[in-house]
Amino acid sequence: MSKEMELNNCYKEKCKSYMEEISKDEALQSKLLKNLPGLDSKKAEKIGIEIYKNPNFKLFTLCRYNSCKSKFYIKIKELYKSFQYHIKLYDIKLNAHLAKLNNEFGTLLNKKKLNEEEIIRLFIIINIIKNEEVNIIFNNHFAKLSFKLFKCTKKCDDLSKIMIQNKDLFDLRLKMILEKDIIKKYKLIEDITLHPAQLNLEKCITHKCNKIYFEVFKKGLELNIKKIKLNKLKVPEIIKKEIDYLTSLKKLSEENLAKVSIAAQKISSFIDSKT
Repeated sequence: MSKEMELNNCYKEKCKSYMEEISKDEALQSKLLKNLPGLDSKKAEKIGIEIYKNPNFKLFTLCRYNSCKSKFYIKIKELYKSFQYHIKLYDIKLNAHLAKLNNEFGTLLNKKKLNEEEIIRLFIIINIIKNEEVNIIFNNHFAKLSFKLFKCTKKCDDLSKIMIQNKDLFDLRLKMILEKDIIKKYKLIEDITLHPAQLNLEKCITHKCNKIYFEVFKKGLELNIKKIKLNKLKVPEIIKKEIDYLTSLKKLSEENLAKVSIAAQKISSFIDSKT
């Protein structure tokens, strides 16, 4: 069970009566629905302050904090760490208001004891930071490039359907997901990429979406190199060679496609296995 689920289960168990009360409050539910990712941080803070003025929601929040404190801090420290990581990874320049909230988040998180006002303030900031992290993950330059590529790959839908329906490929992908040995995982990456159904699709995308596909590979490499630095990973020689190869890449063609794809996937798999 994930830490998020454990925390939510704790809320449901310890604060059930408060949850039932706030679920009946239609005006409150309407305000909660307005506080979604994409909202300007100042507007989100204003809505948050209004939400926490509700007596039942305030009691529910204090119950969540006091009854599930250990699980709460484990999850929230993860959120803080993750947010700082994504800011660095995607070179995000926080506006003055969001930077202030981020600093306040760190300050409240490190305090040994919080009063009621500080607990409410922490929950308001947490919701804003959670939503802002979603914005960063889905609206950064790489995510936008990937979405452009996805739209372009519609030109290869027929080959995509053949690839998806291929049982051998499905079995290989499942095996790769479950494989713990990184060297064996690399071999499975090669087998998947060189499978005719996969390779035919990749060739079609390379032909019809060449420029954007090449940009995705190069930007993906840039991000992976940053992940290695941010996580202070010791890179094995086999991965160094793949990084050097992709760094020197000048164009994407049907001839080098398989090698490029395999190199990119090996680098990503290495990072995933270490983070």
